[in-house]
Amino acid sequence: MLTVLLHDIKSLEMEFLNYVALLIKKGYKINLTFDDGYRSFYTDLFPFCKDKGIGVKIFLITSRINHDNYLSSDQIREMDSSKLVDFQFHSHYHRLGFVSKRLKHIIRDDYDIKRFSHLFGSEGKIGYPVFEFRSLFAHRELFFDYSTLNYLSSIYRENRKKYLSELDRFSDKFVFEREEDFVLRIKKEIEDGIEVFKNILGRVPTEIAWPFGHSSEIVKNILKNYGINRFYTCKKGFNYDFTFEDIKRVEFRRPTESKLKFLYNMGRIKFLGKAYELLS
Repeated sequence: MLTVLLHDIKSLEMEFLNYVALLIKKGYKINLTFDDGYRSFYTDLFPFCKDKGIGVKIFLITSRINHDNYLSSDQIREMDSSKLVDFQFHSHYHRLGFVSKRLKHIIRDDYDIKRFSHLFGSEGKIGYPVFEFRSLFAHRELFFDYSTLNYLSSIYRENRKKYLSELDRFSDKFVFEREEDFVLRIKKEIEDGIEVFKNILGRVPTEIAWPFGHSSEIVKNILKNYGINRFYTCKKGFNYDFTFEDIKRVEFRRPTESKLKFLYNMGRIKFLGKAYELLS
């Protein structure tokens, strides 16, 4: 069984989906999953599902429902009532943040400002340090204060050696979220997401696709207490030793017919599929 992950739906993806439908009718075992909950899932994907009679699974970022470019509550209800679309959870906020003091980059120009500003809660500045960042649904957050960031920004152009020395000297200004606060934050986010599901669909989700593919055993155990017990990853593979704890998906950022067929046929030969999993 090949589980496919796609994101927004454009013309290229629709050509790809038509090919997938053809393969499914020929007996190929392919599951289609979609992350985030974009509006195009209603305008483009849903008509495809109805026309081809093919079911899909969509993982929703629940705080973005009814916002621009995302599905509305009414659209979700209509799609759900068709029995062709299974809606599940993809976190409430879907946020990235700093999770360690390992310096990965320093903002150097306007292009970097556009790339990294979302990590600072406001517009970044040249000279801001960019630490390792990952999903805040799976990791404790590293907090910072703007006075320290602005000071580092002010000396960035003077001397790189001094900048790095000052960054090290102010290391204690960057503080990790306490474990107990992290657990409370995650519980609150799960509860907020479940409340959205109840209000729109009258039920609780039972599955999740990890945001950005970043998982956590601590969060997994918390999710299970809320009845969410199937976990989809971004790990590439074919689920030979199937477990709901770690469902692999093959992500297609640039979907092509040849790539799909190549991977599907590879997956039918277990030792080749296992080698693909190890090398991916």
